[in-house]
Amino acid sequence: MTEPSENFTETEYRTAAAAAPSTLTADEPSFARILSILGLFASVLGIAAIVANQYGPRMITTPLGVLLCAVGFGFLLFHAFRDTDIDIRRMYGMAGGVVILAAIVLSLIPGHFDDKTPRILGYYFLPWGAALGCLGLLFLIAFTRAETDDVLRNTGLNGLLVLGACLTIGPVIVGTVWRETLLGVGPILALLGLLALGGVFARTDLNLGRGRSAAIGLGVLGAIVFTVAIAFSVFPTLLHDGPAALKRPNQTYDAWKVVGRTVMILLCMGGAALSWKCRSWHPWTRGGLLVVSLAAAAVFAFACFDAPLKTVPKPFLVPHGLILAAIGLLYLGVSLGAVSDNNFIVLTRRELAAYFLSPIGYIVLGAMTVVGGIGYSIFRGLMLGDETRTNGFIEPVLEPILGNFVPGTVIGPLVVPVLVAALTMRLFSEEKRSGTLDVLLTAPVSDATVIAGKFFACWLFFLVCWLPPCLMLIGFRVDNGEPFDFRPLLTFYLAVGLSGAAFVAIGMFFSSLTRNQIVAAFLTFMVLMLLMAAIWNRFVPGLHPSIKLVLDRIAFMRLWQAALTGQLLVKDGVLFLTVGAFFLFLTAKSLEARKWT
Repeated sequence: MTEPSENFTETEYRTAAAAAPSTLTADEPSFARILSILGLFASVLGIAAIVANQYGPRMITTPLGVLLCAVGFGFLLFHAFRDTDIDIRRMYGMAGGVVILAAIVLSLIPGHFDDKTPRILGYYFLPWGAALGCLGLLFLIAFTRAETDDVLRNTGLNGLLVLGACLTIGPVIVGTVWRETLLGVGPILALLGLLALGGVFARTDLNLGRGRSAAIGLGVLGAIVFTVAIAFSVFPTLLHDGPAALKRPNQTYDAWKVVGRTVMILLCMGGAALSWKCRSWHPWTRGGLLVVSLAAAAVFAFACFDAPLKTVPKPFLVPHGLILAAIGLLYLGVSLGAVSDNNFIVLTRRELAAYFLSPIGYIVLGAMTVVGGIGYSIFRGLMLGDETRTNGFIEPVLEPILGNFVPGTVIGPLVVPVLVAALTMRLFSEEKRSGTLDVLLTAPVSDATVIAGKFFACWLFFLVCWLPPCLMLIGFRVDNGEPFDFRPLLTFYLAVGLSGAAFVAIGMFFSSLTRNQIVAAFLTFMVLMLLMAAIWNRFVPGLHPSIKLVLDRIAFMRLWQAALTGQLLVKDGVLFLTVGAFFLFLTAKSLEARKWT
């Protein structure tokens, strides 16, 4: 390259000709509109099939009609969130309001199982009212997401806020009075309320105004609900037993029981002291903790001397107290996730967003839905066709029928190695490959916080992946026309959560060892395959009894099968939590060793 000559005059320099600006084209979501047409056709056909099957069997069965409706409404929702045309988004907004109104009307229509039973208010809420309510809320959320007119958007957000407040407050108030609602409509209404509030939180500023007030109010409500659940589970029995709970059968005081009661009183007083000392906390938080701690200490102390309740209280903890406490913790968790600036919560939000904003999350959810559908079809065939005749009489299938739930007993454990490997392979390997791990580890946040945030986000998504197979039981309830005992699902989900903590920790450890995601996935897959295959030790002759015992304990397939019959041993849960803690410790050491290389 030569230097320009000093003899060049200014006129000899030629500037580049001005180019026209790039052609601007409007965003035409043609693919989404094609899907909307297909979705409308599929949903109408599915609804027609469901209605027609109520008057006799048809070529398109009720489960196939439900599947058509699910696919059709899924396509319509994709179009609702994708298309930004002003007329189309307002049409979906009006459709959402109409669908929600239809869900309310349908839920209030009484119905009965057969002509011999009386009509029950809310009979059609599950599954039709709940499904329509969820669909209507999603349409309204899509409308508020794309609407540019401030008045219309604020109207939609206010409507979602009112619906969310009613649906989150109502079930917990009713559930404390009529406990049986906690075993049916209560949790479903609470989830719908969280969905409505989530739409508000996504479109409003959570640093001030109504968005922050709603999020904080949800957290306060969650703390109150959790406290009430614990109080209703413990205090009635405590006030009924009184001093007798501290005595042996010969009416002498048991020293260990007295020490335990004293420790509980001291812990409550410690909570009151903590609320007094931590002056940086929000006044409402300090005041609430102070009142609850002093009230609990007073009840424990009073029960040491008197038993004012003469009637034996009904058991509340299982399952009503557990469900109410879970609702309260869910409210509190969503509130903290929305407004907190804590490093752990921020990192958890970051990792969850990475799943939902990348194809891998939706691929995994879609695959679990397909696998769950296959397992449900097998389960339905077993239940509706598994009636034996004895002396000419039909012998029905006995409870718990969920002991034969194929997605949890057979197919589910088979897909766990693939599922966990797909979810955990990117946690640290992708960060290493892209070079963002060094930036993350040098940020003002501890390694333990990074590990905890990634672990908790992956564990939550792992639990979400098990929702589709369980929700398909709604189709069995509709197809069978008879209620069944769903409470084993509680122990099953608890077993999935406990064992899933160990699975995710194992996957995190292998992901921290390499920058290659395929290698991390393969190592995780092989270890989990060994844990799954441990149940087949009973078919291996000559094994030492101690080895058989160890293999039985680490075989999560056995744990899940037992949980679906309503049985869950504490020692099994402690075992998997210990395994998870051990591999999290190894992950921390792996990251710590990285600083020395």
